Amino acid sequence: MANKFLNLLAAATLAVVACSYGVQPGAALTTGHAHGDVFAHGHSLRRSDTSVSSKRSSRARRAESSVCKVRDESSSSSTNVVTTTSTKKKHQPTSTSEAPVETTAASSDNGNSSGGGSSGSYSRGSVNTSGDSPCSNKVGFSWNMGDRSELSIWSAGGGRCAYTWSSWPLDTAANAGSVVLPMLWGNDGNKISEFEQNMPKYKDTVILGFNEPNEGSQSNMKPSDAVALWWKHMEPQVQNGHRLCSPAVSSAQNGFPWMQEFMSSCEGCHISCVSTHWYGTSAKEFIAYQQKFLDEFGLPLLVTEFACHRWRPCDDDDAWNFLKTATAWLNGESRVWGYMAFGSLDDMVGVSPADQLLDVSNYEPNSLGWAYLDSSF
Repeated sequence: MANKFLNLLAAATLAVVACSYGVQPGAALTTGHAHGDVFAHGHSLRRSDTSVSSKRSSRARRAESSVCKVRDESSSSSTNVVTTTSTKKKHQPTSTSEAPVETTAASSDNGNSSGGGSSGSYSRGSVNTSGDSPCSNKVGFSWNMGDRSELSIWSAGGGRCAYTWSSWPLDTAANAGSVVLPMLWGNDGNKISEFEQNMPKYKDTVILGFNEPNEGSQSNMKPSDAVALWWKHMEPQVQNGHRLCSPAVSSAQNGFPWMQEFMSSCEGCHISCVSTHWYGTSAKEFIAYQQKFLDEFGLPLLVTEFACHRWRPCDDDDAWNFLKTATAWLNGESRVWGYMAFGSLDDMVGVSPADQLLDVSNYEPNSLGWAYLDSSF
């Protein structure tokens, strides 16, 4: 009897333990963002590039803070522009969630200024060599889908800045008047080799720094390591006539402190602009975040990723109203060189579908994309 009682007691204890350590639910919105997949030889999309395929992995789980050489339009040959019959249908929002934001008075120069900071050096390190904006048209775009003919449509008007999260050029976009900005993505051997191979193809351009080095799923570097990589591969490009834009941190809470430490430590680095990324749902918070970088570093901005997305996915009205308010401020702020909203991509990789600017049936702008490109909200 004693043995039976002990056996029953042991079985009951095991049952309690099993219930206590049952299967736990997986994290919601765990997505493998692939928009950082970049070009290999032939400009085909390299889906197998695992070092970048996790771009913006699990965006919704981040503790984000609520916190381009100028071309004359006449230089674009008409033979390079694809004629489209697309209808520019406009989404009409049912409500306006953000009050109009007052823009700065100095907006007529379209960002072609030194950026508001005094020329010379950032007070704790890098040298300000900003000069004029490479983007004569502030409205730019990002692209990772190869050198397609539709890029002539996205480049309409000329002077737009574009980039691919890589150093590979976009000949179609460049021939249509866009200014393609190369990027050194991070401390990855293949990407560094591509960067050194591709840079002779560019003349007097602006090079984008590392992609979200404060994020473990991205280029993932300490500020000190980023400074060492900067001096080895970025800084020498100044002697080749190029200007350099800072690394682009994410809007997670560790992003701004990371940038402060980098800028302070990069003593003598030639940095012409600061690149920012931001994801959230409030245009007012987006604007406050950009102003924080302007005030701290005194350099012009290139906003190379931003969208209406965070814990709660944005719907069509949210995305429309967010872009309307955010771009009105960006267009009016003389210290902003240019911006690239996310996403002119065929795969939004976990970011709200309402933010998509591209019609996946033809790779041309959709209604939101046309309003964005034309600033016609």
